[in-house]
Amino acid sequence: HADVRGNEIADKLAEEAAKEANQIQKEAHITVTKQDIKTAARILVNKKWQHRWDNSDTGRFYYNFHQTVSKKSTFDYPDHKTAKIIRNLRSGYYLKNYQNKINQNIDPKCECGQLETVEHYLLFCENYEEARQKLIHEIYFNTGSLHIDLELLLSIEKNDNVSVSNETLMRLLGDFICESRRFD
Repeated sequence: HADVRGNEIADKLAEEAAKEANQIQKEAHITVTKQDIKTAARILVNKKWQHRWDNSDTGRFYYNFHQTVSKKSTFDYPDHKTAKIIRNLRSGYYLKNYQNKINQNIDPKCECGQLETVEHYLLFCENYEEARQKLIHEIYFNTGSLHIDLELLLSIEKNDNVSVSNETLMRLLGDFICESRRFD
């Protein structure tokens, strides 16, 4: 692990966790196993990671949809390609408006003439209105609500205001993406 910054940090955190576990063992006269130390290290790393994520200046668009670092997005359907598109839409880095920031030769506008942002693609672009209406209909059928927004469509966190599972929402969003044919 020598001379690799990430490994050195992991070693330091594991050492801190081991010291904490040894202190607890001395105070409580209990046996602490390697697994106990690994668990304590994992918890400590996740707490520090969460604190950095909550207070970072970067990744704020993605943060809106994935606020908890320890939660993993396990949705990989309707297929791997669509799941990848959904992950990229969450980052905000996938469409022309962002690509233009990297490469000035890329036109930031959608084929309809508006700036192509995630919000524009999912909620407003007239080119995908038919697919969007199907999406709204399916969401209404599943939730009783006609309201859609980026948080509903892209969040990994469970939305307490919606009576449908994230898996169902991701399936419906995947259907919209496939139906829109934007990424074909």
